[in-house]
Amino acid sequence: MVAANARAKCSICNKVNTTYVCSGCSKGFCFQHLTEHRQILGNKLEEIVSNHDQFQQTIIQKKQNPLNSSFIEQINQWETDSIDQIQKIAKECRETLMTLTEKSINDIENKFIELSQKLKETREENEFNDFDLNNFQLQLTQITEELNVPSNISIRKDSQEFIKKISVISSPFGSINGSIFSNPLNFGCSGSGGQTTANTNSTFSIGSTNGSIFGSSVKSGYSGFGQQTSTNANCRQ
Repeated sequence: MVAANARAKCSICNKVNTTYVCSGCSKGFCFQHLTEHRQILGNKLEEIVSNHDQFQQTIIQKKQNPLNSSFIEQINQWETDSIDQIQKIAKECRETLMTLTEKSINDIENKFIELSQKLKETREENEFNDFDLNNFQLQLTQITEELNVPSNISIRKDSQEFIKKISVISSPFGSINGSIFSNPLNFGCSGSGGQTTANTNSTFSIGSTNGSIFGSSVKSGYSGFGQQTSTNANCRQ
């Protein structure tokens, strides 16, 4: 509602005239500037409606492609970084294993050469007994096992995780007290020397996916939103 003062200064033109106090901003306006003030409010409401429509389209796009978000990008980046880290460590381990394996094979080969020389000498001299044969067999078995499964090489798994695990959690949204659509929109004005009231009741449906839920644009704060509008004016001179 807009209350009227018999004589006061307009907050815009500073002229002493019949003024109307806006209950929203508590400023006084002459009739001309009251109309302009209401037009400004109507334009602001149009802007809010436009932002609302844009947000509605954003919701539709999110529903159509829910995986297109910054959270998915974070998960994908974590996956890439983790794979890179695993591949890097695996490469280092393979290189280390290759170096150790080559050294182990060289050591085994030296033992084998030494054993071969002893066997050759034994055959040439033809001097051997059960103990010698068992000893040769034992050495051959040992270097064979050493070649297949090197005893000085093993794989150790650390108990501490080197890749940080991630998870997705959900927190409750903040609650909004009341609804901005719980009451109809009421616009009104009253002036000295007469009384004029205008009540605008708005009803609108939510959930449409085609276009705006508001059927038409707001006009000077009196009509729009695709609502049913009833205006009652009683003037007394």
